[in-house]
Amino acid sequence: MKTVLYDLGVTIPEGYMKISTKTRESGNPYSADVDEGSQYLQSLPESKLNTANYALFLGCTQIYRDREDIAFLLKVLRAAEISFKILSEPICCGSPAYRVGDESQARTQAERVSELFKKTDSDNILVSCAGCYRMLSHDYQNLLDETPRFRVTHTLDLLEEIIKSGKLKLASLNTKLTYHDPCHLGRHSGIFDEPRNVLRSIPGVKLVEMEWSRKFAKCCGAGGGFRSGRSEDAISIAADRVREAEVSGATILTTSCPFCLRNLQDGANFIESDIKVASVESLIAGLLDG
Repeated sequence: MKTVLYDLGVTIPEGYMKISTKTRESGNPYSADVDEGSQYLQSLPESKLNTANYALFLGCTQIYRDREDIAFLLKVLRAAEISFKILSEPICCGSPAYRVGDESQARTQAERVSELFKKTDSDNILVSCAGCYRMLSHDYQNLLDETPRFRVTHTLDLLEEIIKSGKLKLASLNTKLTYHDPCHLGRHSGIFDEPRNVLRSIPGVKLVEMEWSRKFAKCCGAGGGFRSGRSEDAISIAADRVREAEVSGATILTTSCPFCLRNLQDGANFIESDIKVASVESLIAGLLDG
């Protein structure tokens, strides 16, 4: 429906239009410096590798907004001795533009990303962003004229395999955790068990569920460009989700989406909650034994 309205020239919220315009002008929804993003990626050792089992695509949100979580992810992958290389071009997957109705620009981004993947010798693309995962594994089939040849794996899937293999030794964490299902990973992609299995593997942890979870989980409030158009309402929605986490008895609210992570953190700060909001990857990285 957003695409139809966009194509008809119907006036859309200013925040949505900014996402579209910025992506068209700079290749990402933040108007971020692409050269600086490239320099950052090229500073990572794995960007120098020619061959590896996985090619890690970091999209744009984590590169320009959450490099700390990238560091946590890399720490885990390195500790598990995963063979991966980092794709050193900071290209937006097109998800933000697609969600606000700009299908034309989303297609342009999809074509750019597809060409990037064709230049790598690995067909196994690893992603840590929920929006990128949804886009690459589902939406590209509609946007591209050819069927994508690459296989997309979310880091949660790989983390679950790593945990099962016994490659990582985790320190104990005697607390209650709860998990927020990102829309793109949960309802859209069916990734429900993987994050929970990873969290249950932490010694001493008790995983508790919020009232609304799995396919019935509430949106964090940041999805579909909503935060760009209605930021106060988005944070209010996140605050309600944080309150739900508090009721569960959890001391840590985890998730696996950079948009959810930021919005839930802002929601927690808004209501001055004592609950800690953290990504699954950061939690695991902080518990690595040695």
